[in-house]
Amino acid sequence: MIKGTMKVKLTEGVTLHIIQSEKFKTILAGIYFKRPLLPVEASYNALLSRIMDHATKTLPSLRAINNELEYLYGSVIVVDTHKYGNNQTIQFKMSFPNEKYLDEVDFYEKPLKILTDIFFDPLIEQGGFKQEIFDQAQATLISEIEMRKDDKMDWAISNCLETMFQDEPYKIHELGTVEWVKAITPQSLYEHLQFLLKEAEIDIIINGDVDDESIVPIVKKWFRLERTSYTPVPRTSNKKEVKAVKYHEEKMQVTQGRLVMGYHYEIEYDDPRYVALFLASAVLGGGGGSKLFIRVREKESLCYTIFARSDKFKSVMLIYAGIDPDNYDKTLALIKEEVKLLQEGDFTEADLAKAKEVIIASFLSISDYQNSFINYYYAQVQFGLPMDIEKKIESIENATKSEVIAASKLLQLDTIAFVTKED
Repeated sequence: MIKGTMKVKLTEGVTLHIIQSEKFKTILAGIYFKRPLLPVEASYNALLSRIMDHATKTLPSLRAINNELEYLYGSVIVVDTHKYGNNQTIQFKMSFPNEKYLDEVDFYEKPLKILTDIFFDPLIEQGGFKQEIFDQAQATLISEIEMRKDDKMDWAISNCLETMFQDEPYKIHELGTVEWVKAITPQSLYEHLQFLLKEAEIDIIINGDVDDESIVPIVKKWFRLERTSYTPVPRTSNKKEVKAVKYHEEKMQVTQGRLVMGYHYEIEYDDPRYVALFLASAVLGGGGGSKLFIRVREKESLCYTIFARSDKFKSVMLIYAGIDPDNYDKTLALIKEEVKLLQEGDFTEADLAKAKEVIIASFLSISDYQNSFINYYYAQVQFGLPMDIEKKIESIENATKSEVIAASKLLQLDTIAFVTKED
């Protein structure tokens, strides 16, 4: 799957990662700017991700950029922002053909120049982003934030997390708030870009069937950033004392209620016990064969959908159920009971085998999609872990029932959030 990997320090706080793989005929370049998740800045980063791929000095419009990408054999640029625990990243990604399949010399110069021009040479007028482009991006982001309430599942999950982590950065949504976005100007946004280039922790990841001796000099040529210092993003602890269960209820114009239960656990992603915790989550609510699905949905018919999922960056497991609001008490009691039974070891080896099958399938699919592949690699980098999917699968296969039980006993119910119908 992977021919080899290498890391090259380009300048202070900027690391180039080459992942050589023959699986894909395209090259995927990803540039990750990492910052702490902070009030106000979250919206600056989100707005940058909505504007950066719209114009550069040499390609002064979205149409000009798209025409150039089409000329480069249908290359694609995607810019977005994501939350990783208490951190936030802006991700610039570009997919382009491997020059081995083209009748061109030095083809990689062209796409990498466009990708880096996005943040080194954006279209600037009067000390800020062009007003017309800025206004469109700002309006788009405000609309995205306002429409978050339309996705009731996502909204209920956000309510749970905001309540669960009310005193931590993790409560901040990766898009920020409408108020924060409205306060941004074209000039202040450009100033923030300059701040990121000076201070952000940056990882550049190149994946594909590439020769590192040829690609590294090209990256160095176009990623023309020289700095003597930067602001490292420290790793924060996920330790959390659960003193009492917190509750959050919101009434909306809905017919289906959304119940979310947030559990905290004292296991970090790089802890060897995390595999067992991940399996516990899958046994509980990882698909159609899980304990919650079979009992709460199939046997008791109390919910429309139900699942459990774990956030490896924040040591939290969420259980979500879409229910008739009148079934709230019974559903809540059954879910609590199933968690207790899991902790007592009331599941079979067959249940564990099904959970392993689901998780292993998800890991195998990572290598089928280039974007998933480098995102997984980037996640591993955050914890200083190797890029070895085969070993991860082996650790899943070797996990025992007793290890899963021990890990599940670390689950502590922290928050219950409920979106329900209006009176």
